[in-house]
Amino acid sequence: MDFRHEENQERPNGGGRRFGLLGMHKLSGGEKTVVAICILMSLQVCNPAPFYVFDEMDAALDPRYRSNIRNVFQANGKHAQYFITTFREELLHLPDAHIYQVEFESRTSKMAKCDSETALALLQIS
Repeated sequence: MDFRHEENQERPNGGGRRFGLLGMHKLSGGEKTVVAICILMSLQVCNPAPFYVFDEMDAALDPRYRSNIRNVFQANGKHAQYFITTFREELLHLPDAHIYQVEFESRTSKMAKCDSETALALLQIS
């Protein structure tokens, strides 16, 4: 992802185009999500945590980015555990994933393990 933009100013040394960095406020929600995940994964390399919790972090991402994020989690899965809540299909296809259905009943959350086919069916209903 290239966050550079072309400015309409001449460079002081007289040559070519000048590029500047976009501020975070100019990025879309999906682009901000990708930047945040990249920062977290970079920190994991330097100072790893035993687990990470992501609550619907893929909501603003298009399918291509969700698949790329799945690949990042898959590549780093040996070094940490990831707890991810999602309403999207792409993250259900992680190898060795434990998938749980969460229900809210009588002011109490209940979790039950389910397979990927059941999870996909639940996603299509909602």
